Amino acid sequence: MLLRYLKWRREFVPHGSISLLETPNEVAQNKMFLQGSDKKGRPITVILGARHFQSKGGLEEFKRFVVYGFDKICSRMPPGQEKFV
Repeated sequence: MLLRYLKWRREFVPHGSISLLETPNEVAQNKMFLQGSDKKGRPITVILGARHFQSKGGLEEFKRFVVYGFDKICSRMPPGQEKFV
């Protein structure tokens, strides 16, 4: 399973990361916020599902936005932490 993920990641994110410029419609909807850390050091993420509109951006842009969001969350995790709130 890990090998399939790595293959998908190389194909979907060929430059190693996704820029906000690649997801302009998703970013404009202000649907995800990173709000610091909890007492255990886990990143706090607020996602507002009501601000998601399928008609704007399309499925591929949404997928890129989700990958961008998870990358940002993971980059804020301290070593050894595997969870976020």
